[in-house]
Amino acid sequence: VLKAMLGRSHALRLKHYSTLSPLQKKPPFDLIHAQFGVNGIKAIQAKLCGHINCPIITTFHGYDAHFNATSLQSQRRKYKWLFHYGDLFTVNSQYLKQQLITLGCPEEKIHLVIMGIDTNFFTVAEGMEITDNKKNHKENTLKLISVGRLIELKNQKAAITAVKKLRGNGVIATCTIIGDGAMRNELEQYAEQLNIYDFIHFRGTLNQQEILDELQSHDIFLMTSTQDADGRQETQGVVTGEAQSCGLPVVMFDYGGTKSTIENGKTGFICQNEEEFIEKIMQLNDPNLRKIFGENARLFIEKNYSIEKSNADMNRIYRSLLCA
Repeated sequence: VLKAMLGRSHALRLKHYSTLSPLQKKPPFDLIHAQFGVNGIKAIQAKLCGHINCPIITTFHGYDAHFNATSLQSQRRKYKWLFHYGDLFTVNSQYLKQQLITLGCPEEKIHLVIMGIDTNFFTVAEGMEITDNKKNHKENTLKLISVGRLIELKNQKAAITAVKKLRGNGVIATCTIIGDGAMRNELEQYAEQLNIYDFIHFRGTLNQQEILDELQSHDIFLMTSTQDADGRQETQGVVTGEAQSCGLPVVMFDYGGTKSTIENGKTGFICQNEEEFIEKIMQLNDPNLRKIFGENARLFIEKNYSIEKSNADMNRIYRSLLCA
């Protein structure tokens, strides 16, 4: 019966007992919160087998809800019974919410809970105001920064191209690229081809403290993500919140859920194409405007994207299910 309900690909076979058996050995749960769709499926299997009898929340993070024209129907089948039996689902952006609706999740079961930013950690440099005079800042240099894996989706080529065109227009610009990945060699070669390798600083993978130090010593954060060949887009982009929390304005492309993390025209700019992307960076070369945007950015994140807010939102959801 269970096989017929869940479908061939999610029938509870013998191998699944290794993941479900711990649930049998624990005291009764009040609530289960599964991270990622695949773990939500396992929780539903446990409930249908009688191992647990409590509400189940599943948080989707992005890649687990990705689909394209070829995979849409198989993804809908994969999550059919999770959406049917799951009590509630959380997402980090309106974009991801729409992805779940397209996959067949009832809209009334979906709640928006952002991935919160630790605003006590990601702060403006101690003793510094939000101005163009960042710590370790060279006079008249516009310091750009990008953070993310070096993969197609992240599109760091746009940052390198921007530096080339900015310098061609008389702006003394540099860009620090934090992260590593399959495209590092290609990106380094691209910077060399444009004869700007000395102005692109590849830092590789850094820890949180090192990323904080870098953010605090730069002027503008570049969110260069667009869409990869498989159609995948960012669902929130936590790093844009971290950058704004440090007082950096953000310039980004209009893709996925990242645009919900800034106030367009107040804390940064959402751009439709590469030409506008470069134009908005040049606009923020004005230190007075950059200061205004940076101050707005910090206040925006404190109000809308703090970890305290996300925790409070999740606690309200927990209480609503437990008191139902």
